[in-house]
Amino acid sequence: MNKLFKNEMRRAFLGYTMAFVLLFECILAVLHFIIYGIGDLGTVDRILSLEKNPYRAPYSVFMIWMGGNTYNLPGFIHTMLLPLLAVLPYGASYYDDIKSGFAKNVYLRTKRMPYLKAKYAAAFLCGGVVAIAPLCINFLLMLMIYPALLPEISSCVYSIYATVMWYQLFYTHPFLYVGGFLVINFVFGGLISGLGLAFGLLADYRYIVISMPLLIHIFLYALGNLTGHASISSVFYLLPGSGMASGRVILVELLSLFVFETAVFFGKGLKDDVY
Repeated sequence: MNKLFKNEMRRAFLGYTMAFVLLFECILAVLHFIIYGIGDLGTVDRILSLEKNPYRAPYSVFMIWMGGNTYNLPGFIHTMLLPLLAVLPYGASYYDDIKSGFAKNVYLRTKRMPYLKAKYAAAFLCGGVVAIAPLCINFLLMLMIYPALLPEISSCVYSIYATVMWYQLFYTHPFLYVGGFLVINFVFGGLISGLGLAFGLLADYRYIVISMPLLIHIFLYALGNLTGHASISSVFYLLPGSGMASGRVILVELLSLFVFETAVFFGKGLKDDVY
């Protein structure tokens, strides 16, 4: 298991697709830093002028960073494309292994379950890293020019109110709040990558394996907007600054993803013929 896992991790993280995805995400993170960070410094200086706005609350990194609000374009693009970005590096790897005959050669030397476990673990970690990489990079960049001031609820510039999840944590320990949502993003990205593995056993074409998680993601986003139940879409809870009314929606969706993909991937993976 250890050797198999190391090999799968090497294939997942050292591939060209992983490098391309991370480069694209770095561009988004830096682009946000340039536009909303450096680009807004003059505006922030004017707002903070004591002569013009003596009672204005200072800007904090927890409001300005890529995940701190819903109106920045790079953050929205990353959130919308996350299912595609998470699947691209390694989510379709089991489909590729079957079609190329690699899986057959592995099964001649070892049992299926250790290989499937190693494959799933590597895909999960790969998708998780993809999900949080640009957020972490951007947050660190924004910390270089904006102070990590404790959010002030009376400033009315934050979308985190008493009706949303973890609001007390946000106004008392904002770093823990950000860390909590990074964990949610990591798990979501990992599960989406695992969903690609499951679709690899259900679909006949590679483009379906790669695109299906994104199509489901967009469908739920559109359905939530049309029905007035926006909380069913992961778009609204992956950005920490958007605020989520209930954590039960997140828990149910993530658990449903996990149960479905593990049942399909391990269930069919142990039984389906690859010879």
